[in-house]
Amino acid sequence: MVENEERIQFEMIAAVEKYISQKEIQDYLSRFIEQKAEGRFPFGKLAVSHYCAFGGEHKDIYKAAAAVELVILSLDIFDDLQDQDNDLMLWSQIALPVSMNLATGLLTLGIQLLCDTAFAIEKKMNALAFINSLVTNAVSGQHKDITNAVRSEAEYIQTTKEKSGSLLAMACLVGTALVTAEHHAAVRQYGEHVGIAAQIHNDIVDITRRDRKNDILHKKRTLPALFFLQKNERIKKYYEGTLEQHQILADKHAIVDEIKKSGVIEYAQVVARIHLYQAANLIQAMDISSEVKTKLFVSLDIPQNMAGSRN
Repeated sequence: MVENEERIQFEMIAAVEKYISQKEIQDYLSRFIEQKAEGRFPFGKLAVSHYCAFGGEHKDIYKAAAAVELVILSLDIFDDLQDQDNDLMLWSQIALPVSMNLATGLLTLGIQLLCDTAFAIEKKMNALAFINSLVTNAVSGQHKDITNAVRSEAEYIQTTKEKSGSLLAMACLVGTALVTAEHHAAVRQYGEHVGIAAQIHNDIVDITRRDRKNDILHKKRTLPALFFLQKNERIKKYYEGTLEQHQILADKHAIVDEIKKSGVIEYAQVVARIHLYQAANLIQAMDISSEVKTKLFVSLDIPQNMAGSRN
């Protein structure tokens, strides 16, 4: 897997050097990619693992995986600029117009790189169609997120499906579409479920942070936050605007301790596990060999014994 990460990063940097002529832009994007490498390129690796699981063998899959990661990096940058809560990243430390322009360049660079791979044109068109449609879905989910439109668990799940679920499904589908015209519906469905579960786990981490990135401080309506709002009248008032952030910030450690004792974490973990069960059952129902199923379970980090559960 380390080899996959290194090859994906190599292709990302190579694309910057090939398609971008301005040295300053090259330098910025290369540094962005180096920071992105700390996350180990999970979306690109999903594209590779799905391509290989369904029988693909062409080395250009690493370029396609790099294309996926360039698109994801672009969206990550836009997300951080919108949320204004990640000062550690280089793109949050430079001028906003510059970061936005560079993020736009990464998005188009990813599309260009995929277009220039050696795969058959119809396979590339299918992969590009999935990128376009699922990134559009993610934009819809992001809009609901940044406008704080979520008010219920059902709305949270739908928004997370559109945002995180769509992007994880996109990575899986790019790898799948480049090797076969089959299984696309199932791959999308289980990818969405895995994406929802992954986002819930991220939200659990973010609601228990003891720094300024804690989701409660930013009034985010994640699944654990929505559940906690039902249990804590003071936090509910903060979300409604009758308490100021400094009043909450002063008690942040006590609030995190209360969150951990409230059952919020356990509840969110159960919901995430249900979505992993649903993903496992979708894979198990596919008309593919047991060997391919095992590869999919491994690539998605789903225990194979989850399949068959009715939970």
